Amino acid sequence: MPDWLVDHSTPNADPWPPSVRARAQDAVERADLGVEAVRVLLMAALVDSVVRTATRLTVGRTRVQHDGNTLLAADDPQFVEVLRETSGLAVAAVASAEYLLSGGLGRAEARDLQFGLRAVTVTVLDRVFETLGASATFEHHGLHRLRSAAVVLWAEVESAEPVGEPSTP
Repeated sequence: MPDWLVDHSTPNADPWPPSVRARAQDAVERADLGVEAVRVLLMAALVDSVVRTATRLTVGRTRVQHDGNTLLAADDPQFVEVLRETSGLAVAAVASAEYLLSGGLGRAEARDLQFGLRAVTVTVLDRVFETLGASATFEHHGLHRLRSAAVVLWAEVESAEPVGEPSTP
């Protein structure tokens, strides 16, 4: 999880609960950006979390694959390709969020970026779920929670008003 969202005050705490939105809001307020930037930070953190979880699940698979390219999923070129692709997308998402926080982008760019990161989260989640299969959906793996968080963020992005335009009652 990106450092700007990780709660370092409690080392063993789960950094993804509701306090993540509050930490994103604090970071955005420090950078003097709008709600679009909060969504950008949350989506970047979400993509990063999905990729880390997918990597952990792939490496942790010990069951022999009878119909795969290799005996273990972690050695399968198809799994490795998906992990590399999604890891690259996560790096890009986190880097864009960090650039936004550093003042490299303004509010209008943050609005555009939230739509781009929406597409990235869709791609990453789809690739991970398609590759890991049904076992990835088990509740104890936590990917379902990340998917639910993504759906909430996507709805917020889709209902967002254009920057600089007043809302209509």
